[in-house]
Amino acid sequence: MTSLRSIPGYTLSDLQNMGMTPFLYVPLECGGSTPLSIPNPEPSTLTPIAAFVVKPPSVKVPKPRSKIAHLPEPIQANLNTMLASGRPYMDIVRYLNTQGYSGFNKVNLHDWKKTGFQQWLQNHQQPEAIRSKPEL
Repeated sequence: MTSLRSIPGYTLSDLQNMGMTPFLYVPLECGGSTPLSIPNPEPSTLTPIAAFVVKPPSVKVPKPRSKIAHLPEPIQANLNTMLASGRPYMDIVRYLNTQGYSGFNKVNLHDWKKTGFQQWLQNHQQPEAIRSKPEL
């Protein structure tokens, strides 16, 4: 085996100036009954260096900023239950008015149904295996 710094025309400082580090150069030797003989037939295992391991980015779920997101938890829970049961938007607006929260309209409810309601569904729906589990 010969190192890269012994290749004619290159010095160690030349390689470092080009951004290379001196690695070992292993020429394949021909001879005998085999066309190529490899000095180390055992493959080496590569272990990643911790500094180069790429971690997947964490997914941050943004908190809804709508008018409905500012309602108290019990009112939101009732509203989400009404949406889940398929109640018309006008019924939900009337419910909010009777609870003292006026100023809501169909657009507010529609936007909530696309954002905050979907998060509520993900948090409150149980997997099918848990729901169908028989009680002992």
